[in-house]
Amino acid sequence: MARRPALRTPPRVSARVAPVILDADGFRTVETAGLISFEPTSPAMLHARAGLRSLLAGLSAQPGELLHGVVEGPAVAGTDLDNALLYNIGGSVNAAARYGVALERRTGTSPTRYRYRLTRDADAPALDGTPLVELDHVPLGRPPRAWPDVWAPLRTSDRVHILASAPVGDLGLFLRLGAPRFAGGANAQFVKTVVDGVMTALHAHGDPTSADAVAERLAVNVPLPGDDIAGLLLDDDRAALGFCHRLVVLRGQGVQCQPQDGRVAALRIELDRSLSSWTLSGRLVSLDS
Repeated sequence: MARRPALRTPPRVSARVAPVILDADGFRTVETAGLISFEPTSPAMLHARAGLRSLLAGLSAQPGELLHGVVEGPAVAGTDLDNALLYNIGGSVNAAARYGVALERRTGTSPTRYRYRLTRDADAPALDGTPLVELDHVPLGRPPRAWPDVWAPLRTSDRVHILASAPVGDLGLFLRLGAPRFAGGANAQFVKTVVDGVMTALHAHGDPTSADAVAERLAVNVPLPGDDIAGLLLDDDRAALGFCHRLVVLRGQGVQCQPQDGRVAALRIELDRSLSSWTLSGRLVSLDS
């Protein structure tokens, strides 16, 4: 009788988690050898991610509290905050980010550290700088499900005020969303959707040859004619952040935006459920002044 081949059990990742340190400022901190990627493979990074997921799942914000996250290290410059502190970590953050987030990066320390706490500090993170853009209760019409839901209102509203331009340099972004009856929180997908929409709206598409094709696909979700959408993509009147050659590209059956969101070094998003409609207010500042 032929022998059956032995069943092979796939390797298991250790259930260990990296130690979490509580400091005098109330931050829970995990140290790592570098930035955690979206799908880490090394045991050390997997343990660090597991520790971060555990600490975030244990935080539950009360009214007025934001999830304050800081990534520090020698290689954090240009890091997308939503990716580094939310998306790449994963896990459950809805309870911690129910009322919003305050995210920032700080360069120079070694090793890399991920730090989280709940805070009521209205100045976290510091957003002092040269004013570039002000948003004055821009109507969104509906909860943002994808970045065009934010991009189109900002591109067409008369409540967007461009004060100055900054084609290069670090930025600080503060946003307050009127979010009536919103049951979720400022989790990774929500933050990414909003930030991508805002940052894309403040750039101009720098490739006229692709504008019509991009607009045709955007017209599926944006209630405007394709010619109007192409015009909005190319219009630089509101491009406080300058031109981006491939701002929006064709991807699969849809499109993908590629704004310079790695320039945002400090980000604060507040969710205000007391308002009666979905609106967006806030400001963008240059931190390099």
